[in-house]
Amino acid sequence: KPAPKSGMKLGSGGGAGGGRADDFLRQMEAAGELVEDAGGHRSASSSAASSAAAATDAREAVHVAIEEKVSCTLDQDQALVRLEVKGDLKLMIADPSTAHLALKLAPAPNEGFQFRCHPNMNKQKFSSERVLILKDPSRSFPAGPDKEPLGVLKWRRLYASTDEDDVPLRVSCWPSPASDVTAVTLEYELGNEDLVLHNVAIAVPITVGHRPVVESGEAETSYDARTQSLVWAPELIDRDSASGSMEFKLPCNVEPSSLFPITVSFLSSTAITDIRVESLVNLETKSAIEYSTETVLCADNYEVAFE
Repeated sequence: KPAPKSGMKLGSGGGAGGGRADDFLRQMEAAGELVEDAGGHRSASSSAASSAAAATDAREAVHVAIEEKVSCTLDQDQALVRLEVKGDLKLMIADPSTAHLALKLAPAPNEGFQFRCHPNMNKQKFSSERVLILKDPSRSFPAGPDKEPLGVLKWRRLYASTDEDDVPLRVSCWPSPASDVTAVTLEYELGNEDLVLHNVAIAVPITVGHRPVVESGEAETSYDARTQSLVWAPELIDRDSASGSMEFKLPCNVEPSSLFPITVSFLSSTAITDIRVESLVNLETKSAIEYSTETVLCADNYEVAFE
């Protein structure tokens, strides 16, 4: 969503010329390229950048994309096995006249997070003042409507197993096997009430050869025959709908472990990390630059496993 705008649109700006500058720009552009993970899938940040590319009408000449992924594994008893948050801040500069800039982030504690600037950024300036600026302030960022987003800042936090209160969304499964039927109750609970989750999908594997019979929450569930899974898709999870449950039955005795791993996916326009742009300034004119921002948080390798 657009950030509060400041200053004026600029009609002029500077760029760097010469061979050394060209090499520098190529390094920055290479750092902004979309990458694939080890499994050959587009990363969450790449998906977010692709989605953002479809919404250019709402963008200013400088667009700031904050893209965050949360990975989580809970066991069947709700103990935290692993929780990790990774994020990227990317710049998309359509107009070269606005490319000679410095970006200042708002103060925030962000305890436990490790931040890492792109090698071509001034690390000391970021550490002391939370300002993102190139090492050589006389140079401009790569710019143009056809340029890839430029990754200028990354962050990461790996939580301890005792940080259970930091799990953004908890999902639990309660199977009750009997001789000829198994009743299953699924529950969710929002752990971080600052988040508004949409595009939620909670998928339970059903591999016993029988279709599940949904007892409650039928409007929000579907059976995917291709993946052999029951998908529960609450329309929205926020502080006003912070918990929910659904029930289904299988007409056979089911080993509880066969109902795992339960996979969870969701999107949010709020990041877990407190990353906010305070201002963008043109380094030549010292005037403020209008900008827009977009934040995307997505679940990545988020599951409840049978340990």
